[in-house]
Amino acid sequence: MSNSSSHHIMFCVLCTSLFLFFAIASSCDDSKEFLTPFTPSITSVAHRGYKIHGAVENTAEAYRFAKDAGFQYGETDIQWTKDNIPVCCHDNYFIDKGTSDTVTIGQYTLDELRHFNYHGTTISTLEEVMDTCKKYGLGLYLDRFSSFEGDRRQIIYGLIDNFGKENVCYLFGWYQRSGIQQVLEYDPNAQIGILYFKTIDPALVEFANSISTPTNKVLLDLEHGTNPIDTLKKYQPLLNGNISLGFFTINNKRTFMKYLPYATSITSDQISEKMM
Repeated sequence: MSNSSSHHIMFCVLCTSLFLFFAIASSCDDSKEFLTPFTPSITSVAHRGYKIHGAVENTAEAYRFAKDAGFQYGETDIQWTKDNIPVCCHDNYFIDKGTSDTVTIGQYTLDELRHFNYHGTTISTLEEVMDTCKKYGLGLYLDRFSSFEGDRRQIIYGLIDNFGKENVCYLFGWYQRSGIQQVLEYDPNAQIGILYFKTIDPALVEFANSISTPTNKVLLDLEHGTNPIDTLKKYQPLLNGNISLGFFTINNKRTFMKYLPYATSITSDQISEKMM
C-alpha cells in the first residue's frame, strides 16, 4: 500500500472518530432533559427596570438602562397618589432618604410627592415611564393589574392607548377571572400574565386553558425554584397552544441557562438573554 493511500485511510478513520465523539457528546448533553423550546429566543424582562449606574428601581432612568442592557420588557409596580395619578413604586410607601420618614403615597398629591427624596431622586409617574419605554422601544409588564377598578382602570387604559396595546403584558395574581375578562373586552389580543403561584398544578392549568382565546396570549409566570423541570414536563403538554411559561426572578446565570430552553420570558434584576 502506498503512503498516499495509507494517509488517506488514516484521515478517514480520524474524521469518523471525531464524528462519533461529537455525536455521543451531543446525546449526553444535559439540555436534552428540557422541554421542546416554545420559541427560538425568550423575552428578557427587567425586574423594576435595570438598576445600574445609580438608577433607582421603577424610575424612568432604570427602564432606559434596561433597553441598553438588552431587555425587551420592563416590569413595573403601580401605586396611586391622592389626586389619582399612577406612579411607579413597589410598595404603597417609601422611606424619604433625606429624613428617614415613611411617605405613604396615597396621602399626597403628585406635586407634594415631588418634594420627597425617593431613594435619591424623585418618584416617576407611569406616564413618564411609558414615555421613556416608548422612546427607547421597551415593552412593559404591568403588575397588580387586578387592583385597578373604575376610573383608575380607565386612566390606565388611556395611557396604554398612547403607549401601544401590543407593548403591554397585564399581570394578574391568582384566579381573577372578572378582571381578566375586562381586559380582554378592552383588548381581545391582550397578553395576560398569571403569577403568584408557587407551583404549576392541575387547577392552574385548567384556569389558564379556560381564559385562553383564539386571539389572546396567556403567560404562566412562575417562581423557578419551586417548579422543577420534571414538574414542567408533566404539565406543559396539557396547556393550550397559545399558553406559555415564564419564570421570575432569576439572577444566576447557570439557573438562567437551565430554564432558557423552554421559557418564553425570564424576569431578572441583572441578566438579559443578550448577556448570555
